Amino acid sequence: MTVAQPHEGEQQDPALVELTQQELLDRVDRAQARVAWAGILAQATTDEQAQVARRVLTEQATVGALDGLTAGARLVEEVTAGRWVLMRQAREDGASWDQVGAAIGLPEDQARAWYAGKVDAHERHAAQWFDLARDRAVLDDPASQDSNVRTHDDVAQDGDDSTAAGW
Repeated sequence: MTVAQPHEGEQQDPALVELTQQELLDRVDRAQARVAWAGILAQATTDEQAQVARRVLTEQATVGALDGLTAGARLVEEVTAGRWVLMRQAREDGASWDQVGAAIGLPEDQARAWYAGKVDAHERHAAQWFDLARDRAVLDDPASQDSNVRTHDDVAQDGDDSTAAGW
């Protein structure tokens, strides 16, 4: 396996874990800017356009595509890691699973299955840190009793882990 080397001027930081969410987002933005400005440079029709594009690429768009992808993946991981807390609170506040699913871009059954999978994982790995009775209480939806609710594992087996879906 060949490891991609950074292009000249790219900053490569293996310690993305230590970056804040804003810093991760900034890296994603700079990587996207690099791609956009490289395209502008390739299509420049005047020396002035090319000079501006080169200047921006040198001064601002210093993050490569792989670092941008890595930062984006880390950002998604951080944001989705605590999504279950907001889902539980929305349910406690009276939202239906249909509403919760719509808020995160998933069908009701997938939203509920994703949440149930998180609660199952908490129970298996760190039950002492969670109020499992509270977490499980929001799984019931009197308005839509469904005995065929799929689990998180069912959703993952279908190829829709939904780690990034909805966020």
